[in-house]
Amino acid sequence: MSQPFTFLKWHGKKAIAMLVLTVVLALAIVDTAIAFLIVYTDTLTNVFSPATLSIAVSEDGRGVVNDGEVTVYVRAAVVFTWENTAEENTILATSPVEGTDFTYACNARWVKAADGFWYCTTPIAPDADTAVAMLESVTSLTDAPTGCALSVELLLDAIQSAPADAVTESWASGVSAVADDGTLILR
Repeated sequence: MSQPFTFLKWHGKKAIAMLVLTVVLALAIVDTAIAFLIVYTDTLTNVFSPATLSIAVSEDGRGVVNDGEVTVYVRAAVVFTWENTAEENTILATSPVEGTDFTYACNARWVKAADGFWYCTTPIAPDADTAVAMLESVTSLTDAPTGCALSVELLLDAIQSAPADAVTESWASGVSAVADDGTLILR
């Protein structure tokens, strides 16, 4: 013998009618609540203003200035070439060789990492500079090719100092960690 459908204490058609009525009432309450939230809730706009990073070579041409809005770390690639002095911006196909044609020394605050970049090991605050020249000296060991002079170019790169993970992840080939005092620990 089959039992009739029951809902709470009702049986048969009465139980089905009560179940349908309960579902319709629940949907009406949920729809009304959603409509109320949509109509009476103010729109919020998330304004995101990214910080500006801007670095430049200092006026004396030897250090780096932070012109941006946040504290940054700076790294540099140093590129040496023989430049033709008679024809502006003409570079010889033969490159000068460090240790044979010239030597150079960097300030102790700038350290060369395993990736070949020179890193300023301390962060630079906004509107401040490295306070020291990166290159202390460049000495020619041989005579330059005829009509040429040794050209030194610094290719600078900066990254915001916070969070420290941004530095260690973006510059992972040269930076292994950031010490508690903010000093870069290089590879």
